[in-house]
Amino acid sequence: MSIENLDMAIKGYENKKKVRIRLEKKEELKEQEKETKYKENEKNLGEEKLVTYEKILAWKEDFIKTKQFKKLFNKDKDDIIIYWGNWGHKNPTYGQGGCWSRVYLEKSGRLRYWAGYKWMATGPDFGLDQNTFQKLSYDYLNKLQQDISKGEIYKTIAKELKEREK
Repeated sequence: MSIENLDMAIKGYENKKKVRIRLEKKEELKEQEKETKYKENEKNLGEEKLVTYEKILAWKEDFIKTKQFKKLFNKDKDDIIIYWGNWGHKNPTYGQGGCWSRVYLEKSGRLRYWAGYKWMATGPDFGLDQNTFQKLSYDYLNKLQQDISKGEIYKTIAKELKEREK
């Protein structure tokens, strides 16, 4: 191989690098546009989001008064998963594969959101209340509320109880 051939190889590498950088910038702009649209949409859904959260809260307030709620907890368990989903704290199109979240109902009656990636709990982890529900997407809250209205939430709780038996 001559020095001229090496020079051609370097120029080829530099050209491919420029193309790759251009494509990466184009993809980054697309992602920024999607994120901007998502955030605008979330702002526009503010009222619907509040109504949906209030329905979730009403269910929780009713449920914690039941004898079934009181029977869910024992000495070593003070919370139970009531909902599984993808990430609710990010744009739903972000990180589909391996991204998970859970909504817990604690013995105290508090709701808590916790997220992770694959087998790791990477966070965030926060109580779901009047100040924090806005961190979650409307779509996520709506799916949770739909599970409540369809009774699916009780299936999730029953499934979690079976897991505890193992």
